[in-house]
Amino acid sequence: MKKIVFAGGGTLGHILPNIVLAQKLQKNGYKISYLGEKNSMEEKMAIENNIDFYPIRAVKLDRYKKVNNLKIPYLLPEAVLDAKKILQKINPDLVFTKGGYVSLPVVLASKMLKIQQFCHESDCSLGIVNKIAYSLGAKVLTSENCDFKNGTKVGIPLKPELFESKSKILSSKPTILVTGGSQGAKYINDFILENADRILTKYNIIIIGGKTIDKTIKKDGLTIIDFTSRMQDYYSKADIVIARAGATTIAEIIALNKKAILVPLPLTVSRGDQLQNAKMVERDSIKVIKQEDLEIKTLLQAIDNLQKTPKTEKSFINPLDTIYKLIVQKLEN
Repeated sequence: MKKIVFAGGGTLGHILPNIVLAQKLQKNGYKISYLGEKNSMEEKMAIENNIDFYPIRAVKLDRYKKVNNLKIPYLLPEAVLDAKKILQKINPDLVFTKGGYVSLPVVLASKMLKIQQFCHESDCSLGIVNKIAYSLGAKVLTSENCDFKNGTKVGIPLKPELFESKSKILSSKPTILVTGGSQGAKYINDFILENADRILTKYNIIIIGGKTIDKTIKKDGLTIIDFTSRMQDYYSKADIVIARAGATTIAEIIALNKKAILVPLPLTVSRGDQLQNAKMVERDSIKVIKQEDLEIKTLLQAIDNLQKTPKTEKSFINPLDTIYKLIVQKLEN
C-alpha cells in the first residue's frame, strides 16, 4: 500500500484542500497520515476524518513583533528533527504540503530523506515556504490565478459537500453573510456590529465570527455563530457575502456564483497575498474595499449596487480529480 503524508495548518485555507485530497486518496486505498501542530485545527479535522495525525513543532514568522524572529534559527532545526523522525517512522512514498509555517519542517525533513514532494499554492503568488519547497525539488501545483510560471495550474480543490445544500431564509429582506474564514475577522466583525442597526433596516445579517465574536448580542435579523463545518448551508442562505480575501474563500464564492464584497488583510499584517487575490478577481459581482477605506456609507452603497447586478451562473469544475490523478501518476512512476 502506497503511503502519503500531508502537512499544512494554521487556517482552513491551508487545511481544507489537504483534507479533501486526503479523503479521496484514502477512499481509493492509499495510506494517509497528517503532520501538524498539536491541539490545532488540522489535528481536529484529521481526527474527524479518520486520518492518522502526528504532532510536530512548527516555527511561525512573527509579522508583529519581529524581534521574536531571532529565535527561528534556534527553533527550526529542532522542529525539522521532529518531522524527520516521524517521516522515518511512517516511511511515506510522497509528501504533499500546502505552504505556510506548519509545512516548513516537513518540507525540509522530506528533502533530507529524499522523499518526493508536491506542494500546492492557492494564492496569486508563491509563499515563502512553497518557494523553499520548489527550490528543493518539489513539484508545484497552483491556483488558476497564480503568477508562478514553473508550476502546474490546477485550481483549488473544494469539498464536494459545498454544492449540496439548497437551504434558504424565508424573508422579505436579502441576507448578508459575513465571514473571515476559520479564524474570523475581528476588524470586520466589529465594524458590522457597530453598524448593524443601519444594515438591518434593509438586510438580514449572518456573522460567522471565529473565537472572538460575542454570541450574546441579540437583534432582529441578526444571527451570530463562531464556527461551522457546514459552510454550504450558510452560503445557500446568502445573497451577498462579505469576507476577507483568502484564496479558498474566493474559490468558494466564485464556484457558488455568489455576489461578494472582499475586504483583504492589509499589508501591515500580511505579505499582501490577499490584496493580490482580491485584485485578480474583482468584477461586477465581486467588489473590493480596502480595510482602510471601509466606511458604512461605502459598504451600503456597494451592497445596494450588488443587489442590482445580475447573478452569474458559471459552471464550476472541481480540480479534485485532476490533482488526484497527478499524485497517482507520480506514485506510479
